[in-house]
Order: sequence, then C-alpha cells, then structure tokens
Amino acid sequence: MCSNPIRPLKIACAIDGAIVYSETVSEQRQRTCADGAVDLQISLPPIPTDAVNITVRTGHFFLSHLAGSPWHLEQKPRSVNYALLHIPKTAGTSLRVALEAALGAERVFPNREYLRLRGGQYLNANEMAFALAGASPAVSLIQGHLSLKEVKKLSPDAKMITVLRRPSERLISNLKHIRNRHGVTDAFEDILSDVGSAAALANKQTRQLSVLELEAPMQEHLESAKEQLATFAVVGLTERYPETLILCEALLGLSLGQPEHLNSGEPSGEPWSTELTERIEALNYYDAELYRCAEQIFECQLQGVAVDS
Repeated sequence: MCSNPIRPLKIACAIDGAIVYSETVSEQRQRTCADGAVDLQISLPPIPTDAVNITVRTGHFFLSHLAGSPWHLEQKPRSVNYALLHIPKTAGTSLRVALEAALGAERVFPNREYLRLRGGQYLNANEMAFALAGASPAVSLIQGHLSLKEVKKLSPDAKMITVLRRPSERLISNLKHIRNRHGVTDAFEDILSDVGSAAALANKQTRQLSVLELEAPMQEHLESAKEQLATFAVVGLTERYPETLILCEALLGLSLGQPEHLNSGEPSGEPWSTELTERIEALNYYDAELYRCAEQIFECQLQGVAVDS
C-alpha cells in the first residue's frame, strides 16, 4: 500500500463535451499499487449509445489534472487541428510557449502549467494518449517529444508543425543540455564513445520523423522522413526562427509576437577537438541529408506565404 493517503477525487466524465456522469470517488474505490500508482475502476451507467467502462491507472500529477477539471472521455482518436512535433534542442520550447500565448493555454496540451505539475517532464506516447482523453474539448493543438508515428496515432488528421536544426549544432546543444541539466560529468568524447549513448543521440531528427519500425535500415528511415516532411503544414528551421514564426502565423492566422529563445543551452566550457567534431558529423550523416531536404521545403513554404500576402 502507498504510505500517502489518497484524497477523494471528483470525477466528471463527458462524452463529446457533455457531462453524463459525475461521482466523488472515495478511498474505498481507489486501490494503491506498490509503485504508488492508483487504480480506479468506474462503470458509467448506460448512455444512449452504449455503456462505458473506465479504468484509470496513474500517478500524482495526472490525479491533479483529473481533480482540477472534468474528464472528457473520448472513444476514438482525438481530432485536433494542429500538432507540434518537438524535436529536442531545435527551439521547440520557444515555439510551444509562443503558440500557447497566442492560442490560449486551454487550447494547448500539455500546456506550461500541466508540465509544471509534472516537474517539467514531457509525457511519453502511452501517457499522452491516456492524458489526452482527459483534456478539455477546447484543445486544438497537441505537442511533445513524440515520434511522428506516435503523433499520427494520437490525432491522424492534425496539421503537422516541426522545426529542424543543423544536425551537428543540435547534437552539441543536446550534449550541453545533458551536462547542464542532468548532472552528467562524463567527457563528451566518452559519451559518444559509448555505443548505446551514441546510437540514442545519432540521427535523432530522421528517426523521429520516420514512420517505419525501428529495425528498418537508416537509409529507409531517411526516405520515410523526407516523404513525411513534405506533407507538413510548417517545416521550420532553428537558424531562421523569426521566419519560422511567420510560417506558423500564416497557418494559424494570428500573431505570435516577437521571437524569444527559451531553454537555450549554456556554454559547457569544454574545448571541441577536431576528432570530436568529425565524430559528431559522422553520427549525423542521415540528419544532414534530411536537413538539406527541410531547407528546400522551408524555402518553398516561405515563398508561398509571400505570394499569398
């Protein structure tokens, strides 16, 4: 049993935004597990279409979300207008904050406040699918560190937005982030010499934008990522962030304000050897190819906005 007592929860369930059932779930209806998670089992009374059974397994932060707002049950993939596929260290945080400020926090999921309650930790695909079922029907944009394959499963009809960055610079920024934010003290050369670490860091943009199975050859992942990127509503570039905002403004029909750069890495103070630079470039061969493709798409989209205006 969990040592912390579980407070009663007011659960308001809704189908398509209309509340059909509301109940205060007492401690007797909640079962704690060894890992501190909570299982709730709630059976809704019959509704005009069908009876609905709900099983909730979650931890503290999602309980806070449930307690703070109605749980809007969805029986099919959510239909949202937009999805921001946030590739780490590409100015995605800055763009997400700008989008949230322009759209309103209630229309972005997860928003800044939700992430704050989670200690800044992004949701994985399973958590996102589950939490999105409890989000407000007002949500029109989802975002996170998810693969394109995962985003398409969450909301297959969403217009896709992403930002790419020059691969070597993105990986260097990622290494600095690991050093500054996660307490890693290993030298960068040692991190990249580790086979597992190098594999996790290499060609991140290509792997995140491919819809193929992980085991597919990297060349096939590259072709998949290029094909998918051509369908995106906005393909931005970190190095041209102000113009990326222009593309997003044209898509959304609203102003995103002056560009801000948030969550940027601080200098590591560690010198970069020629060997380390060459190692980083070799690890990102496919990302470099993808970035060249992204540059072409970016220019075409920007020209399209100029013509329309």
